[in-house]
Amino acid sequence: MPRRPLSLLFGLLLLALPVRAEEVRLMTEVFPPFNYMADNQLTGLSVEVVRAMAARLGHPGDVEVLPWSRAVALLDSEPGRGLFSMARTPAREAKYRWVGPIAETRAVFMGRKDARLRIDSLDAAREVGLIGVMKDTPTEKELRAAGFANLDVASDHRANPKKLESGRIALWVTGEFSGAYRAREAGVDPSQFEPVYVYAVERLYLALSKDTPDAEVERWQGALESLRADGGYDAIVKRYLP
Repeated sequence: MPRRPLSLLFGLLLLALPVRAEEVRLMTEVFPPFNYMADNQLTGLSVEVVRAMAARLGHPGDVEVLPWSRAVALLDSEPGRGLFSMARTPAREAKYRWVGPIAETRAVFMGRKDARLRIDSLDAAREVGLIGVMKDTPTEKELRAAGFANLDVASDHRANPKKLESGRIALWVTGEFSGAYRAREAGVDPSQFEPVYVYAVERLYLALSKDTPDAEVERWQGALESLRADGGYDAIVKRYLP
């Protein structure tokens, strides 16, 4: 039987070792007010919550900011990864280990105030003009599966607020809080917009690589529960969502 090189054996041994909290490589995207850049510093509600959890576990709290698709690809392919703020959907449930919820947001159909558009159901939304959505998001996929033929797909977050302002789309599906940030980022005044229909209430999580051991998931979850118990969590939320 041929001998395996020592380097290969050592590599296999490392893969077999359980991932400890301080070894989890944390990732996020720009998704205000939960994770975003201000004065070249990463901040946000979810960032503060995750870093507070990490501190209780002896983790340095370093977070890498990546495009969402890149971060998801790393989470899918590498052990010891953690990505936030991720909505926990049925399609994602079995792919990752979940810690949270660390925050909550509402996905809304945003319209122009002067249009005075009102809808009370998804069926009604199918009858309006074009609806702006982001490409390759769960929202786009869900609405297409629900039979929406009036979607206008954008690959840049700044496109939809500009289209809504100019009347090129009738509605824009976005996070209730992140929409204002995206509009300002695009040079658009968000005060001219208003939510006209709540599409979904989403709980946001820290998603860990699928092979993360139960004990490690429980340690991260325990850190979150202790943060809630001593008032630290509520104090963070109030700073961002008064």
